[in-house]
Amino acid sequence: MNNQQYFIKDLPPKDKGTVDIRLRGLKRGSYTVDISTIGYRRNDAFTAYIDMGSPKQLAKSQAGALKSLASGKPDERKTVRVGADGRFALTLPLRENDVYLLQLRPSK
Repeated sequence: MNNQQYFIKDLPPKDKGTVDIRLRGLKRGSYTVDISTIGYRRNDAFTAYIDMGSPKQLAKSQAGALKSLASGKPDERKTVRVGADGRFALTLPLRENDVYLLQLRPSK
C-alpha cells in the first residue's frame, strides 16, 4: 500500500505504556502544570478532517471546527507542590505518535 492510501485512513494508535517525567533542582513551592497533548484525536485536525469525508474544499464552518480542535490549548492544568528536595515527578499514558508539552510555572 502506498503512502497516499495509507495515511488517508483512520489509524488508531497502539498503547505504549507510560512515560515517567522526573525533574529536580526546582525551588520549593507551588507550581502550575499545563499538559498539552498532540496525537490521535488530541489536538488532531487531520483525523477530524478524515471524519468529515476529506472534502476537497472546506466550508468556513468546517475550517473553524478544525481550527478549534487543534488549538494547542492544554488538556489539563493542575497545581502541584514541590518540597524541599526540589523534585517533581509525573507519569503519563503514552500511545504511538503522542507528543506532550509540559509547562511548569511557579504559582502566584
